[in-house]
Amino acid sequence: MADNETENSTYSYDYDDEEVIIPPAKVQFWTYLVFEIPSLFCNLYLLCYLTFNQRLRSQLQNHVVMILLFLCLIILVVDNSFHLDGFRTGHGNSFLFSIEVCLLWWIIDYGLQ
Repeated sequence: MADNETENSTYSYDYDDEEVIIPPAKVQFWTYLVFEIPSLFCNLYLLCYLTFNQRLRSQLQNHVVMILLFLCLIILVVDNSFHLDGFRTGHGNSFLFSIEVCLLWWIIDYGLQ
């Protein structure tokens, strides 16, 4: 009978002694903004470069890259802007938006990623 018994041991990690350090909303906002602006410029530059160069635009493999860049641009403009607004106001990820805006954000966040 002892062979059929299973040992109920759980591995618990004691995180009570460690303090979770979350930077203030202002630090999160500026850190996010510092990386958001160059990302937006790089995305727009690559998208324009692939769109306006006839030789690159005619190659089929660049069409996939252009579609991915366009989807990333939508995510950068909509999703990251909502996060920046939340950090700016100090609410974090809890926003006071209407149901339509929340559904749009949900579709963009989960539908495009």
